[in-house]
Amino acid sequence: MDFLNIAKQRFSVRSYTDQAVEKEKLDKILEAAHVAPTAANLQPVHLIVVQSKEGLEKIGQGANLYGAPQKGIWTS
Repeated sequence: MDFLNIAKQRFSVRSYTDQAVEKEKLDKILEAAHVAPTAANLQPVHLIVVQSKEGLEKIGQGANLYGAPQKGIWTS
Protein backbone atom coordinates (compact mmCIF):
# COMPACT_ATOMS: atom_id res chain seq x y z
CA MET A 1 0.00 0.00 0.00
CA ASP A 2 1.44 3.39 -0.91
CA PHE A 3 1.37 6.50 1.25
CA LEU A 4 -1.39 8.25 -0.73
CA ASN A 5 -3.76 5.33 -0.16
CA ILE A 6 -2.89 5.23 3.53
CA ALA A 7 -3.49 8.99 3.83
CA LYS A 8 -6.87 8.69 2.10
CA GLN A 9 -7.99 5.85 4.38
CA ARG A 10 -7.02 7.39 7.73
CA PHE A 11 -9.66 8.69 10.12
CA SER A 12 -9.96 10.31 13.53
CA VAL A 13 -11.75 8.63 16.41
CA ARG A 14 -14.61 10.77 17.66
CA SER A 15 -16.26 8.28 19.98
CA TYR A 16 -14.97 5.51 22.21
CA THR A 17 -16.23 2.21 23.57
CA ASP A 18 -15.27 0.25 26.67
CA GLN A 19 -14.03 -2.58 24.45
CA ALA A 20 -10.48 -3.65 25.21
CA VAL A 21 -7.85 -3.53 22.48
CA GLU A 22 -6.84 -7.09 21.61
CA LYS A 23 -3.25 -7.97 22.55
CA GLU A 24 -2.34 -8.79 18.94
CA LYS A 25 -3.52 -5.34 17.76
CA LEU A 26 -1.83 -3.57 20.65
CA ASP A 27 1.43 -5.36 19.88
CA LYS A 28 1.25 -4.22 16.22
CA ILE A 29 0.46 -0.64 17.24
CA LEU A 30 3.41 -0.55 19.64
CA GLU A 31 5.74 -2.10 17.05
CA ALA A 32 4.68 0.49 14.45
CA ALA A 33 5.28 3.30 16.94
CA HIS A 34 8.67 1.83 17.86
CA VAL A 35 9.93 1.76 14.26
CA ALA A 36 8.34 5.05 13.17
CA PRO A 37 10.78 7.83 12.28
CA THR A 38 11.43 10.59 14.80
CA ALA A 39 12.71 14.13 14.42
CA ALA A 40 16.44 13.99 13.65
CA ASN A 41 16.30 10.32 14.72
CA LEU A 42 16.52 11.45 18.35
CA GLN A 43 14.06 8.77 19.59
CA PRO A 44 12.32 11.09 22.13
CA VAL A 45 9.12 9.01 22.25
CA HIS A 46 8.02 7.18 25.39
CA LEU A 47 5.01 4.89 25.10
CA ILE A 48 2.86 3.97 28.07
CA VAL A 49 0.05 1.40 27.99
CA VAL A 50 -2.48 1.77 30.77
CA GLN A 51 -4.96 -1.04 31.31
CA SER A 52 -5.94 -0.97 34.98
CA LYS A 53 -8.91 0.97 36.30
CA GLU A 54 -6.68 2.65 38.89
CA GLY A 55 -4.19 3.75 36.22
CA LEU A 56 -6.96 5.11 34.00
CA GLU A 57 -8.36 7.15 36.87
CA LYS A 58 -4.93 8.63 37.63
CA ILE A 59 -4.37 9.60 34.01
CA GLY A 60 -7.90 10.99 33.80
CA GLN A 61 -7.11 13.35 36.67
CA GLY A 62 -3.97 14.69 35.02
CA ALA A 63 -4.88 14.74 31.33
CA ASN A 64 -7.74 15.84 29.15
CA LEU A 65 -8.84 12.58 27.52
CA TYR A 66 -11.31 14.29 25.17
CA GLY A 67 -14.18 12.04 26.11
CA ALA A 68 -12.21 8.76 26.17
CA PRO A 69 -13.61 6.32 28.72
CA GLN A 70 -11.96 6.36 32.12
CA LYS A 71 -13.46 2.98 32.95
CA GLY A 72 -12.57 -0.32 31.39
CA ILE A 73 -9.55 -0.55 29.15
CA TRP A 74 -7.96 2.46 27.47
CA THR A 75 -4.55 2.49 25.93
CA SER A 76 -2.22 5.34 25.31
